[in-house]
Amino acid sequence: MADAATEAKPKLARRARRGAAAETEKVARRYFSAAAERDVEGMVSCWRAGGVDRMVGRAALLAPEGVRGYFIELFAAMPDFRMEVAELIAEGDRAVVRWTATATFAGPGTIDGVQPTGSRVEFEGVDVLRVEGDEIVHNDALVDETTVSRQLGLLPDEGSSTQLRITAVFNTRTRIARRIADRPEEIAEGVWIVRAGFNQDTDQARASVRKLAALEPAAAWPGHADPLTGDVRGQLVQAADTT
Repeated sequence: MADAATEAKPKLARRARRGAAAETEKVARRYFSAAAERDVEGMVSCWRAGGVDRMVGRAALLAPEGVRGYFIELFAAMPDFRMEVAELIAEGDRAVVRWTATATFAGPGTIDGVQPTGSRVEFEGVDVLRVEGDEIVHNDALVDETTVSRQLGLLPDEGSSTQLRITAVFNTRTRIARRIADRPEEIAEGVWIVRAGFNQDTDQARASVRKLAALEPAAAWPGHADPLTGDVRGQLVQAADTT
C-alpha cells in the first residue's frame, strides 16, 4: 500500500499543476480578449485590487484605478486599437503572452503629451502574468516602444540621414568628453574606466590621463576611438603631455 501511495503523489502533483495552468490560461485569455475589444472594465475585472501592472521602463500601475486610467487614455488616443494573441504559454500560476497590435494615432487623446498625428502603428509586446485564484496579481509588460516611436515620428527611421547625423553628433560629444575626466575607476579586476563629462579644466583632464597611465594598463579604449595597445602607458603619457 505504501508503494502505491508513493507512486500516486507525483501523479496528483502533475494533475494539480495542469489544473492551475488551465485556470491561469483561462484568466489570461479573458484579459486579452477584453483588451482586443477595448473593453476597459472587462480588463479591470480580471485584476485583484492592489495588483501591479508593471510597464517596464514606463510605470507601475496599481489595480484597479491605475490600470483603468492607463487603458482609457490609450484607447482615447488610438480608438481603433486592435490586439491579437500570437502565443500563450501557461505553467502553474504564470502565463507568458506574446501579442501584436495595430492602431491609428487619431485621437482625440494624446500619448505622453504628444498630439494625435494620424500615424498608423504596428508593434508587438510580451506580458508575463501571475494569477492567483481567478485574478491577476502581477504583470510585467514589455512593449517595442522604439518601433512605436519611429512610426509616430518621435524618432528618426533606422538608417535615415537624420539618425546618421544624430549618431555623428553623439560620437563627437564622446570624443570631446573622453578628454575631460575624473580619476580611473576599477570596475573589475584589471579593468578601469575613466568616466567623462564636459569640463573646461584641461589640467584636471591631463592629471586623470596620467593617473590611468600609472596603472600600466595592457590596453585602453578611449570612447569610440580605436583601442590603445602596445606601449599603452607611453601613449597615455604622451597624450597628457601634448593635449
